[in-house]
Amino acid sequence: MPPVYSALKHNGVPLYKLARKGTPVQKEARQVVIHSLSVLEIRPPSITVDVGCSSGTYIRSLAADIGEAAGCPAHLSALCRTESCGFSLDHALTLEQLADSEALGNALIPLSDALPHLPCFTAGDALKSAVMNGVSVDRDKDFLAAVNEAPLVKILDGNGRLIAMVEFDKTGKTYNYCCVFHD
Repeated sequence: MPPVYSALKHNGVPLYKLARKGTPVQKEARQVVIHSLSVLEIRPPSITVDVGCSSGTYIRSLAADIGEAAGCPAHLSALCRTESCGFSLDHALTLEQLADSEALGNALIPLSDALPHLPCFTAGDALKSAVMNGVSVDRDKDFLAAVNEAPLVKILDGNGRLIAMVEFDKTGKTYNYCCVFHD
């Protein structure tokens, strides 16, 4: 169950704002997947766990559910996201490293590698020229077969550089530009 103190919205208002005003709204339960759950340390009354889960999982709710199953109340005292969308803490920089321009430069990843879960389409010269000039993305058969009406698509040039992000518009069955990147 999503907690009543969450950023989910009810009639356009975040739930945490409603809860703070004394009018909490409980949203419906969501289907989530727990890929893994490991106990790392037991130091009564605390337990440290590592959870691999799908998006939309509320770890605060998971902790309460585990406590209920164990017959005792449970809550979070700390939370650290260790991985998201293929990026992990192993890729993270310290504040000191962020201040070091050389370390920062070495850590930057190409835009084309960002959001690795999104489908990408490599544009030929004609499509690249059209994209760079703001011409509508033609939904030809090759493009459609490659992206299969995905909500967001990365368009790369022949060198693998990200040149645009497009968003599927279900109403017009077309792709609209989210952003275009120039050299």
